[in-house]
Amino acid sequence: MAFSFDPLLAKYRNNNTLELESGEKAETKMKKQLTQERLKSLLHYDPQTGHFTYLEAYKDHQAGDRAGYVKTNGYREVAIDGHKIYEHRLAVFYVTGAFPQECVDHVNRNPIDNRWANLREATYCQNSWNTGLRKDNTSGYKGVCPARNGLWQAYLYADGARLNLGFFEEKERAVEAVAAKRKELHGDFAYQATKQ
Repeated sequence: MAFSFDPLLAKYRNNNTLELESGEKAETKMKKQLTQERLKSLLHYDPQTGHFTYLEAYKDHQAGDRAGYVKTNGYREVAIDGHKIYEHRLAVFYVTGAFPQECVDHVNRNPIDNRWANLREATYCQNSWNTGLRKDNTSGYKGVCPARNGLWQAYLYADGARLNLGFFEEKERAVEAVAAKRKELHGDFAYQATKQ
């Protein structure tokens, strides 16, 4: 099996690994001691707002105060019994009684919008498909770049490998090719990012 290096996916995996390392270390310890019942005795999760609030006064917080804080990576984290865990992962545990197997994807790509309707369990690949434009994007469209031959190249990633869809004289045709193939391969996780 050939290894295909994808800098975008590698960067994503590194970021996700950081998230999961932080979360998994806490989850491994917490799984042994934190139950859904214990969680629900400490915090209330409102699926309409995505907010966790304290049920009783706790340290510097009053009952009803929002739990957690926004980390520098843009995700909210909540401390429970001395363990920190990402709020979106905690929401899945609160509702289902089990921590997510891999990732929790934010449908609208907003990492602090933890409403239940905005969260879905995902694989690492599925989570990477639902991303915006890279900062170095020059075409204004995800999966489309100018080629040295003066044409527009269309591509996407599937199963960890880059899939080249061809070269097009018009950028719009390249965009259409990527959008169609992304919908076919990525299904509900397809996101055709464009510059606003």
